[in-house]
Amino acid sequence: MRGHANAIRAITLFNGSIPVTGDQDGRLLSWDIQTAQANRPSGLYKHKIGITALASNSKWIYSAAGDQSIMVYEMKEVSGQTGLSLCSVLPDFIKKHSSVANFIATEENLYIFFGDKSIQSFKADNIEEMLKDTGKLEAMGDAKGEA
Repeated sequence: MRGHANAIRAITLFNGSIPVTGDQDGRLLSWDIQTAQANRPSGLYKHKIGITALASNSKWIYSAAGDQSIMVYEMKEVSGQTGLSLCSVLPDFIKKHSSVANFIATEENLYIFFGDKSIQSFKADNIEEMLKDTGKLEAMGDAKGEA
C-alpha cells in the first residue's frame, strides 16, 4: 500500500468501510477507498515504535505499539484531507504494564491481550477507565493467559 514507508504490521476496518493500517515504524494511516488517498491522523499521529495491534468498533480505533503504549482515535473530517481521518482522543499515549499482543473491540467492550499473558477488559464507552492500570489478572492463577 502506498503511503507507508515500512511494512504494515496491523490493519482494522472502521465501520466496515475505512481501512486503518499501522506499520513497523509506528505510523498510522486511514484510507479513503473512493480516492485511494492515505490520510495521516491529526493530533498524535505516530507511536515511537512499531505498531503491534489495531482494533475498532463503530466509535473508536485503538492502536498499540511495542513500547507498551496505547492510543484511542475517532474519525472526523479534517480540512485538507479527503474523507474521514483519525483524530487522537487523548492528549498523550497511555502506558500499560506490558506490550499489547492483540485487541478485540466490540460495541460494549475492549479486550486487551498483553505479551505477558495477562488480559484486561474495559467498557468501550469509558475511555477514562483504560487510563487506570488495573494490573495483571492474578486471580486467574496458573490459567492466566490461557483464554
